[in-house]
Amino acid sequence: MGITTEQERAAFSQRLALALGQAGMQPCTSAKLASEFNRIHSGAPVTLHAARKWLIGESIPTQEKLKVLSAWLGVSSVWLRYGEESETATPKKSLRVDEKTQRDLNEKVSRLSRHHRQIVMGMVDFLLKLQQKQNNV
Repeated sequence: MGITTEQERAAFSQRLALALGQAGMQPCTSAKLASEFNRIHSGAPVTLHAARKWLIGESIPTQEKLKVLSAWLGVSSVWLRYGEESETATPKKSLRVDEKTQRDLNEKVSRLSRHHRQIVMGMVDFLLKLQQKQNNV
């Protein structure tokens, strides 16, 4: 991701805390963040140490992980990383699934094998693309 300043990392940490709070995830420990993130991320798991560094502003996730975080938390990845405002940058409360439904879905998906989680992610990606095409027609 290149070199980031201490101020950039601290600002990212604040935006992450804000998005987590608006998603009903506060207080959020590094264990909770890593666990929830790993349930939805199909790549290599995030360690407790990495999640802790995100929360306290010692590091900023890779672009791939930023995209997963932003989709999960209902914010723009640009806003989460850089804090730039746009129409889609702030949390989209009205589009977010209610908390209990999201937790139930996360819990069920987390019980699937890695292979089946990847299939679910593929299906979700397909449905989102289909929905976007239908909305643009």
